[in-house]
Amino acid sequence: MLRIRTGFAAALALVGCALCSSPAYAQERIESSIRAWADINFFFGDLVYQSPNSDLTAVTPVLRGEIELSSWQIGLDLPFSLGFLDVTAPGTAIEMSGSGAQLSNPTLHLDYVKESSSLRAQVGFGLAIPTDDGAAGDIDELAANLAGIAGAYSRGMWNAWWYIPDTWTLFVPAGVESANSERELGIDGALAWFLPRGDNADNFGTFQLGVHAAMVSKPAVFGVRLQGVFLIDDAFVLGSDDKFQSSAELYAELRFPIVWVGAGLNACLDEPLSVFGDDPNVWSLRISGGASF
Repeated sequence: MLRIRTGFAAALALVGCALCSSPAYAQERIESSIRAWADINFFFGDLVYQSPNSDLTAVTPVLRGEIELSSWQIGLDLPFSLGFLDVTAPGTAIEMSGSGAQLSNPTLHLDYVKESSSLRAQVGFGLAIPTDDGAAGDIDELAANLAGIAGAYSRGMWNAWWYIPDTWTLFVPAGVESANSERELGIDGALAWFLPRGDNADNFGTFQLGVHAAMVSKPAVFGVRLQGVFLIDDAFVLGSDDKFQSSAELYAELRFPIVWVGAGLNACLDEPLSVFGDDPNVWSLRISGGASF
């Protein structure tokens, strides 16, 4: 049996994680009691596994929904991992290819929301539920598992609890956003505690903080988001002592009364995943869209 859990824990230890994903900015500004949307990240390239060399294409959609009941908001996130993997062993004629898909860790959250005409604040509690133990018995299962790692990498380890196998996660998110007809400004963050199910696995915590700013020119929105993820406690470190990962995203959206669509380009800014450094040299494309009812 091939195991990727150690590699995943190592990836997490390099950077940590927390909060409720790359924010779907549009749905927060549409006043509605029911919202549904999807964020889809595309990752192309190698991970940290260089021997044998791997070429991975990963598509990691997250299907999300929220229902508002008075001042309370109930949400469900369903992250999926779809991977296409080619592996070549250096110095040999061994080549393997495979593809696989899986549901990663569904997430439930409950938030208290306070809104005014131009300000929205919320604080909540969430739980990520493990559905996979990280084992890969063949190349297809390995492709799906590595796609999960790419899903966390391509988001700068933001909300990585979606993709860490065999681990329960508790988190407490909070955020504030101010918006008017010309601009949007916001800050959000969360504390998270990870509870691996393995007998020899240590629990660990993370903290995440992000800010975003956007210019509004209806129906278009153009913005930038900066975010950082901090490791609070020691976890399994492999090949790096880095305990912080920063990333940035440039995004654009088109917002209409019921539906919205958007796209963004995300890049990790510093080691160990820096787009300016050596492999894995992580960047990704994000497309999104949703509706309100």
